[in-house]
Amino acid sequence: MPTPRRVINAKGPATVLGGARASAPVIDAVTAAMRDSVHIPELQGHVGAEVAKLLGAESAFVTGCAAAGMSIAVAAAVGGDDLAQVTSLPKPSHPRTEVVIQKGHMIIVGGCNADQVIRLGGGTPVEVGTAADCTDFQLAAAIGPNTAAGLFVDGERARGSGMLNLRDFARLCHDHGVPVIVDAAGSTAVAEFLRDGADLVIVSAHKWLRGPTAGIVAGRADLVHAAYLHSEFGVGRPMKAGKEGVAGVLAAVRAAEAGDDSARAQTERAVAANIVDQLAGLAGLTVREVPTEHESTAVTTVRIDVDPALANIQAWQLADATEAMDPSVALYDYEAAQGYLLIDPGFLDDGDDEIIAAAIRQVHERAQAEPFDIAEAPAPRFATLVERVQNWRTTGS
Repeated sequence: MPTPRRVINAKGPATVLGGARASAPVIDAVTAAMRDSVHIPELQGHVGAEVAKLLGAESAFVTGCAAAGMSIAVAAAVGGDDLAQVTSLPKPSHPRTEVVIQKGHMIIVGGCNADQVIRLGGGTPVEVGTAADCTDFQLAAAIGPNTAAGLFVDGERARGSGMLNLRDFARLCHDHGVPVIVDAAGSTAVAEFLRDGADLVIVSAHKWLRGPTAGIVAGRADLVHAAYLHSEFGVGRPMKAGKEGVAGVLAAVRAAEAGDDSARAQTERAVAANIVDQLAGLAGLTVREVPTEHESTAVTTVRIDVDPALANIQAWQLADATEAMDPSVALYDYEAAQGYLLIDPGFLDDGDDEIIAAAIRQVHERAQAEPFDIAEAPAPRFATLVERVQNWRTTGS
């Protein structure tokens, strides 16, 4: 059976790369859970209570992933704990299905469109404002008797300067008796989101928490309970977490609560400094260490600004070229179209920094000898993801 290429993960805890590298306590917990039978609702209840306490929420449970949690949260807002609705969604028997969302937040979440996760939960998306601006009066005008929830997406691609912040978004929704769901897949700041007005917060376990592939639905107890009903008996059933996922999430949250990151941070800074040193002096590349601002477990990153006129290559072309290698070197390329890349040291093994630097130098040397077409436009990010998924037909068996 063919095996996939090894990936040197300098992108961070991206789902497309399998998320974060699980810690030893998580791996042990997952392995132990696989050995035994258990009543899943009891396990979810015990784990959810402890996870909720550690995250600063009233209640919580574990689901298949953050995108699943969003759909289930919408289902809870639309159908509540009415078992007739639980078993009929995504086709409810009432018109109160609208979910208001700022247009700038209508992005791809977890590989699918935000409107899809809303519709899967029985909701009807109502976009508010424009892609770059949303005002309080536009949101207030969009909320009506059929509004079931407001959905707020936290993340770099949704943090436009013209968007309403969570506090203002939640205040306006609550003024009309509408609960607020926050997609915070790349964060663990559940208590902070709840303080700012969220009623349900969905986070990913396989990003910042370094856990198994899973999502956590946390927040107001009545809504969490309703969401769990939809998870067991409704639209969330195909998205459920297994015993190993639930146990692994508990271990991940415990480890995050008790962890001391000082030694890891010191190692990451040493790795970043080594990469900066090895890439110094390459024509058209400005390489420096910067504090981490993107969704990551790392405390520092390396930023590479690419001047195509001198490097003979664009940032996105450089990232594509290193990712095509064997081993595949995956750089943080979400802003590549803006001319820069990042190297996230959070999931690197000993020696990976040498491989990364060598790969970049190799591509740069090739570009110096035979320039890339720097007038070429990058493909849309989603189209690139689709192409990679379609390739499984030829690479899998």
